[in-house]
Amino acid sequence: MSNKTQQTTFWHFLQKAKIEIPIIQRDYAQGRKGKEKLREIFMKDLKNALDGELPNEEKILKLDFVYGSVENGNLNPLDGQQRLTTLWLLHWYIAYKAGKLAENVETFKRFTYETRVSSREFCNKLSEFTEQPPGGKGIVDHIQNQTWFFLAWKQDPTIQAMLNMLGGTSMNDGIEELFGEECDYWEQLTSDNCPIIFYYLSLDELEISDDLYIKMNARGKTLTDFENFKANLVGHLRKKAESKEWKAFVSDFEHKVDTNWTDIFWKSRSKEYKIDEIYFAFFNRYFLNALITAKNSEAKYIAAESIENHDTYKHLYEEKKEYSAFDIYNPKEGEDDIFSRITYENLANTLNDFYKLFKDKDINNLFLPAWYDGKFKFIPEYQDDSISGLTANQRIIFHAICRYFEYESYEKATLEQWMRVACNIVENSPATMIGTMRLIDELADHSHGIYAFLANLDNEISSDAAKDQVAEERAKAKQIINDKTATWESKIIEAEKTAFFKGAIRFMFTNERGNYDWSLFDDRLEKSQHYFDVNGVIKEYKTDALLLRVLISKFDQQDNFKQIYYNSKPNNWKNEILTNTKLTKAVSALFDESIGEDYNFDTFSTDWTEDERLRMCHKDLLTSKFLVRYEDEDRALYDRWGKHVLHTHNKRDDWVIIGDKRNEILAKLFDNQIITSHQKIQDVPYFWHWDISFKYKGQTYQWNRNNYIYLLKENGYPETDTEGEEIKIPCADVNAENITEKLDSLILN
Repeated sequence: MSNKTQQTTFWHFLQKAKIEIPIIQRDYAQGRKGKEKLREIFMKDLKNALDGELPNEEKILKLDFVYGSVENGNLNPLDGQQRLTTLWLLHWYIAYKAGKLAENVETFKRFTYETRVSSREFCNKLSEFTEQPPGGKGIVDHIQNQTWFFLAWKQDPTIQAMLNMLGGTSMNDGIEELFGEECDYWEQLTSDNCPIIFYYLSLDELEISDDLYIKMNARGKTLTDFENFKANLVGHLRKKAESKEWKAFVSDFEHKVDTNWTDIFWKSRSKEYKIDEIYFAFFNRYFLNALITAKNSEAKYIAAESIENHDTYKHLYEEKKEYSAFDIYNPKEGEDDIFSRITYENLANTLNDFYKLFKDKDINNLFLPAWYDGKFKFIPEYQDDSISGLTANQRIIFHAICRYFEYESYEKATLEQWMRVACNIVENSPATMIGTMRLIDELADHSHGIYAFLANLDNEISSDAAKDQVAEERAKAKQIINDKTATWESKIIEAEKTAFFKGAIRFMFTNERGNYDWSLFDDRLEKSQHYFDVNGVIKEYKTDALLLRVLISKFDQQDNFKQIYYNSKPNNWKNEILTNTKLTKAVSALFDESIGEDYNFDTFSTDWTEDERLRMCHKDLLTSKFLVRYEDEDRALYDRWGKHVLHTHNKRDDWVIIGDKRNEILAKLFDNQIITSHQKIQDVPYFWHWDISFKYKGQTYQWNRNNYIYLLKENGYPETDTEGEEIKIPCADVNAENITEKLDSLILN
């Protein structure tokens, strides 16, 4: 330990120095309402120390560091105020009950608050107060009944918190509740062998800059969730420390969480110089990922359903719940410890490496691939009254970065390679967040040599998540590893950042049989850069749905038609077309073409199917203007009751039947002003909905979905003849030449 750091007890410290809580410090907060559980834990630790019942071998309770500076002859603690105030109250209560106040009044007065005059006067009055309460009366009521206690003091948050700490709230969270009337601890508290100690570090001797003073006070006037969490976490680690090695680790962890590691977060501080919220968010994100990737005694990942139902998962995933106690991080009775020793060691390794390598750099997005959206923040940042959040995919990227830095070696090249592969997989994984994160967790064991691992197909990957993208990454890694020209990596990276591909480019080196063929790559990359940009198909090839229609002309299986949305949007082309294994042949044929504005669709053939309806459907999609008019919508083709229907997902009011002769017949009549219909779609030869109503010679008709044309009454029901039969004709008997004759026959009936 540094010679500038002193190990001391509170009583010895108070006898040597006057402690004055400076104005810039927060109010005393450990006694506030809502902190009952925290008080209970802390007070029990203090009592256990005095009773010799601590779990550690030394039987000493170490209360972390107190940092301070001397100003006008007084010690101003810049960190540790809360602990010092609680220790002062404990010593006061023990002295009060032991009748030792009168002889030590001047020593007790060496502790005071400068935050408010009322707080300072209360501490002075309490130091002089020796009158014991009458039988059955609590210490708090007794104090508040004194003539020197002003009613206005009840509005002072520090005084109220002190009273709460003294009296408690019937939850064993107060000094009086826990220590009671008979508390013979005075000699023990004031002796050289007091089992409650802390370390004092003089900031004056360190000759530090004013910047650290701001850091130490940057958390504002209230005790933050992170301060409470940090104290509980360190206490938790101490209880787990059994070996000398583990004790040394805990001591180092305890020191760095308040020193070195704060520098990582200080660059992202708020305008008010706060860092606790982003510091705490980082810890919680790390612990959530550790929970998701936790393994059982058989070294297998715990069932995802079990993880998602875990209270800790729900608490950490929401990120907005207030911290109340460390219980949420602890196992329930009968459960294994959620976070093992290796979890804390890996967390420390990650932060140590970042401190060593990047404490003076902006690491956000530093090693992410060029196509990444730029919104990811590895270190959380303040955004007005909140902090930057994470999407599900960003949580996995966060995990990938942490896993890389768990190892104590760093190379710019290997990190860039690892993050490129990880981001490609995450972006293009159809699996759940948990499934994809566990895949990345598995691959992370090889994060410092990911190309070599992936290129060797003998290396098995047990996860089934993102199988297609993993296969692509293996193919690309093999091509890069075997590259004698040292050009393939840069060419692949160039392709991955093209347009909207974001790492998914296997269509560039996959032939019509689904086999990898790198000889195709250069031509397909060039055409891709010609056809697409970040918004999807570029204007030249989006006009008249040109590129989409060329693709459709290559369809030669009924299933092809059901794979896509009929638009030029980037997500559709990326996920439903270019990387869709069921369209490999059609995509390959698309790139084999040279497409210009005068592309000749007359060369396409429907001879591949004998299904007349499907042939008509194929022809309709290519030759009509429907796709041109509605290609900005997410319309897909469905089979419904023997019809081919285009409609947007989960909508029932915009269905359009295609590949049906009624469109051509009725559209021609409409254009020639022989019929009228409110269901006609403007500029294209189609009509909305299943049943098409239209007027002809003042009468209303309906071409029904059941393949009949009905004559309708004014109320919309079919007309009937004298025998009560519906007046109708089968659509099979109708064609473009006889349609008006057939309609006339219905009127005559």
